[in-house]
Amino acid sequence: MGNIEFRNEEFNGLFFKPENESELIKKIKFLLDNPTFAKELGNNLYQDVLHLADTNSWFENNISIYCYLHKIFHTLTFELN
Repeated sequence: MGNIEFRNEEFNGLFFKPENESELIKKIKFLLDNPTFAKELGNNLYQDVLHLADTNSWFENNISIYCYLHKIFHTLTFELN
């Protein structure tokens, strides 16, 4: 499964349904047949992890989410009154 913050289909990984062995085998074969693409996925994931694991970046991201939700909440509250 992995951390949802890091998952981005065909940018930093390939998805498959849990317990679907045939789908997993197809994805592995695809990566083996396309090593340049596999390396690109790995590099993209590495960059994402560096960015998202950085505490400053993490706090900035969460603060922006909080501000966005705070603004929506106050807009909805204003419209309901």
